[in-house]
Amino acid sequence: MLVPGSYKIWFGMRTGTNIGKPDKWNTNGPVDLQNGKFYVFDLTTLDLNQANPKMVNPMLSEPTQGESVVWYKRNTEHAYVVCFEGPLNGTGAANLAGSWKMAGHQTGFNDWEADLALNSGGTLSWTETKGANVGATRNGNWQFDGTTFTMSWTSPLGGKATWISMSVSENSINGGTYTVENAPGGTWSATRSTAVAEGF
Repeated sequence: MLVPGSYKIWFGMRTGTNIGKPDKWNTNGPVDLQNGKFYVFDLTTLDLNQANPKMVNPMLSEPTQGESVVWYKRNTEHAYVVCFEGPLNGTGAANLAGSWKMAGHQTGFNDWEADLALNSGGTLSWTETKGANVGATRNGNWQFDGTTFTMSWTSPLGGKATWISMSVSENSINGGTYTVENAPGGTWSATRSTAVAEGF
């Protein structure tokens, strides 16, 4: 399971005894893994194709919002090592990594504020600073495909949370909405913090 975005696929055949080391690394891509899509990387043809997950396994379903899923089709003659590099920066998007101040409203409840850190590797951390759950923290993933900004994480009581905005610039994210699996959703916006956190 990956954050949607652009990736390089590194792969190589292994004939030695070191499980994680191929004889030679090769690359495929960059490839664009889209939001909510399922893919199969075929280690015989070395192609990546979108697929119906139920054709792979009847127990599988389409990925949820904010996720892309890749399965491998094994090569029956040779062992392969496969790694995904990404999401790659600068794919049709402003560089949004850094520290942000958020504000929003939970429908039927209260206004809130939070500190948000978007890491360049596609992960995030979020801490509520004002509202009903001051001090609550979340860790999750984010991605921006040039049009839609998406964040997702799972909270202990609320379950899966998905946050979306289609009004994004380098220093502001507006008109956002969010849904929570077991709680009311709401609206949100964010502005880039003037102080840049170390490590971004």
